[in-house]
Amino acid sequence: LFLPLLDNVGFLAAASLSTALSVLHHIGQPDSEVVGALAGGFVFCALAALTRSILYPMAIHAALGVSNDVFLYLRFHRGRGATA
Repeated sequence: LFLPLLDNVGFLAAASLSTALSVLHHIGQPDSEVVGALAGGFVFCALAALTRSILYPMAIHAALGVSNDVFLYLRFHRGRGATA
């Protein structure tokens, strides 16, 4: 949605709409994730505008998601034996 809008309405409007949709999508998650979506939305839009590609923001978003899962797993399951 961001890149097609960028040329038509400009960065601020396109990034604001994309970020608003991202924040709405993250509602129901922890507050820190919603705030992160607000800040990250503009950062990812800026990166997409600079590179003219969504691949870099997608890769960073995926890496953040995987690292979040890994750190949560390590935090809550470290030192526990297998329970079956």
